[in-house]
Amino acid sequence: MKQNLWDALHDLPTIQELCVLALYSQSITHPYLRRIRGQNIKDTNALHLGPLHLHVIAHCKAIIQDPSLLVSNNVSCITGAMDGQQWERPEVVYAIQQMSPTLPHLSALLVAFFEGALQTPAERNRARMHPTNDHNEGALGSFRVTQRANPADTLR
Repeated sequence: MKQNLWDALHDLPTIQELCVLALYSQSITHPYLRRIRGQNIKDTNALHLGPLHLHVIAHCKAIIQDPSLLVSNNVSCITGAMDGQQWERPEVVYAIQQMSPTLPHLSALLVAFFEGALQTPAERNRARMHPTNDHNEGALGSFRVTQRANPADTLR
């Protein structure tokens, strides 16, 4: 098992994948979590997060158009992090920055990953939910209403 881990940590494709995941977390995930778990969390209504989600999409598109925002010699949290604030783990970003010359496919993988992150409409269609609960109001709903009105009735 130790050998497998050693091999994985010295495997160029695996290293590049881990770098992509780390860069995504620094540029999108942590800024997003800072926003939704921020100071006024009790006042946050999930239905009002539409503009934030549009900002996530816009930032993903910006990275797709210009991966040097995350993979270059002059990476900056101002342009690389979705909220422009300090990286959650700056040492990770700087380590990837130093390693990037030895990772030939990092930019292409980063672009592919961010493109995949934008595939949400297809995911939403697969996870579709009805806007109301009317489809659950059939026989079971009628039974529940009857039972509530007549709690002494039995199930014969």
